[in-house]
Amino acid sequence: MLKNETTSLTFQEQVKNWMWREGGAAELLFFGVSTAAFQFSRLFVSLVVAQWVGPDEFGVWNVLNLLLLYGVMVTFGVPNGMNRNVPILRGQGNSDAVGEMLQASFWFVLLVNMIGGGAIALFSLWFPMPYKYPLLWMGFLFGSWQLNQYFQLSLKAQGLFKAMSQQQFIFSVLLPIVALPLAYIWGISGFIGQAIVALFLCGVMARIVKRPLAFQWNWSVIKALISSGWPIMLAGLVYSLLTTTDRWIIAKFLGIEALGQYTLAILCVSILSLFPSVISQQMYPRMAYLYGKVGKKSCINPLIKQQTILSVLITWPMLLGVYFLLPWIVSISMPEYTFGIKPAQYLLLGLAMIPFSTGFGNFLNTIGKQNYYLMVQIIALILSIVFNTIFVHLGWGLNGIGLGSALAFVFYTATLAIMGIFVLRQK
Repeated sequence: MLKNETTSLTFQEQVKNWMWREGGAAELLFFGVSTAAFQFSRLFVSLVVAQWVGPDEFGVWNVLNLLLLYGVMVTFGVPNGMNRNVPILRGQGNSDAVGEMLQASFWFVLLVNMIGGGAIALFSLWFPMPYKYPLLWMGFLFGSWQLNQYFQLSLKAQGLFKAMSQQQFIFSVLLPIVALPLAYIWGISGFIGQAIVALFLCGVMARIVKRPLAFQWNWSVIKALISSGWPIMLAGLVYSLLTTTDRWIIAKFLGIEALGQYTLAILCVSILSLFPSVISQQMYPRMAYLYGKVGKKSCINPLIKQQTILSVLITWPMLLGVYFLLPWIVSISMPEYTFGIKPAQYLLLGLAMIPFSTGFGNFLNTIGKQNYYLMVQIIALILSIVFNTIFVHLGWGLNGIGLGSALAFVFYTATLAIMGIFVLRQK
């Protein structure tokens, strides 16, 4: 991966070199197909369960699911630091430091997620219905899912995208087999099936990683990972808030049933926004590896261009297809969710801009300008809250929420691109 890089190559030559000589096209295709299968499986299971339980109960799940998005805070950015620093160290040829970083980060993440999941389960004992039992099982899902996410980052940081693709295919097959029967019996609480599949794949990925996970508690390594990973984690957390603040506003002003109706928009964001991340996840370790090897930020510019072009080519056809097919699909299979069609379409228009920003986000994280990235996201988050609140009070309901969130995405993309270009051109 990234063999014989040189900044003297033109952009077109570097694209050709990566796509064909280094097997990037085949790797990208395999990873892209596996991600599509992974997301389709999650979408299928979510839609089936939403149809079974109805908007009210699925609204409860939409609230609890936020714990998975915000729960990254318990790791203090250690996985994010590992995901950035390991490729840089690989580019520098420092294999011993790579091993120490992987081992120390694993045991730290395992400990804090066990504590976090246990705390959620314990807290559920004092929580009222209808949240009580779903929250209890969420504790188990929290720990297993966060650990699963760590292993995925570990595979990506080491360039093991083939293994990453394989485990995504396994997940896409196992999820409906395990989760749907349990959800049919226990409703939302049956989503514990996700935890079972995630935990199983943790075992699979633990056997794939190149280095044994021998116990090692190295505070100096952990503190270094927190130092570099904390700003990146905060940026990811703020982005999660940016993509979920609409749910909080709906729950506060429009109610849980309306949040259930908003399920279509939520699924569009959670599923389709991840397709640009197929490219992002491939390019980020390459950027870090190349930056560690060359040491100049200008060497990353061709990869930013590659990421932007590929993200648009992959994402836009899917977004357009969903935009025009969504009303037909809902009217046939989920007529009780028709009020969520228009908000989802507004969000799809906003999501169409995201592929233009992800390359600059990776660039800023790679060169240590995470605070710039974070600043853009905070401003976009504030605007999202302001837009959504104003539109709700104007009486625009769920349509106003979808429109306000879409406008925030457009601002976020434009500002991040401008910031990235500014930093790239600095001496």
